[in-house]
Amino acid sequence: MKQKLKKLLTMENASKVLVMLLCVGAMNITVNATDSSAVVTNAFSSFLEVIKSIITCIGIIVILWGVFEMGTAMQGNDGVMQSGAFKRIGGGLVMAIAPQLLSVIFPDSAI
Repeated sequence: MKQKLKKLLTMENASKVLVMLLCVGAMNITVNATDSSAVVTNAFSSFLEVIKSIITCIGIIVILWGVFEMGTAMQGNDGVMQSGAFKRIGGGLVMAIAPQLLSVIFPDSAI
């Protein structure tokens, strides 16, 4: 009798019973699936906001780089350096306002 009781009280059997109780307990959980799309949409919109912020920050850095390059280019006579600086400033400006431009171009989408 003691050996049978010892066999029943092993860690393996106790873990099996615990897993069975957890499974039975999990079956009683009610789930409302109507709000699941809102959770996914909110997660993606948060991700898009982070990406937009990163692009805007990179654009501002490029603008500053172009301004410093323009200041250096104005001291010399090389027109190529000056035009490159203006191109860099223009490109950085487009990057900095890209999220606003996308919302103007595609007003109905979730961009």
